[in-house]
Amino acid sequence: NWAYDLIDNAESVEELKKALRYTDVHFIDNEHLSLMSKTLEFSHCITDNMKDGNVDQKPEVKQRILNYFDEVYQLANQHFSHEEILMKKYEFNDYQAHHQEHESLLKKIKDLKHNYENNRLYLSENLKRTILEWWILHTNTVDFRTFVQNPTRDVREKIMKEVIEHD
Repeated sequence: NWAYDLIDNAESVEELKKALRYTDVHFIDNEHLSLMSKTLEFSHCITDNMKDGNVDQKPEVKQRILNYFDEVYQLANQHFSHEEILMKKYEFNDYQAHHQEHESLLKKIKDLKHNYENNRLYLSENLKRTILEWWILHTNTVDFRTFVQNPTRDVREKIMKEVIEHD
């Protein structure tokens, strides 16, 4: 429950960091934070426009919201691609399950956009909780298991060395 309260009340990524488990693979952790930052930006757009009343009926606002859905989807897709390249390179044994989780999250975003576009989803502040809950749950369970708990010490050292060389 404390995590839901944290998500609901978060105004910045700094506040959300308290609920996030890190992989210590810096580019992955940074991309997680970027996804959360974009989701907060998206949420602020919704909240700001809800003050003006019937926000779902304004074409310019609707287009801005659709653009946010696209941006969140593109960031997620790019991030998942980066993770999967790393998992394939080091032959992670849970690649298939992790990939399926990525596909599921991307489908959820597409479905939200589709429903909004077709007037079956109305904007509310609950959208922030929904999307951030997906990111945090995926990061804290699937990513943490894959990049922290599962790799052998040898693989983990190779990954960390590679990350340091790229930084």
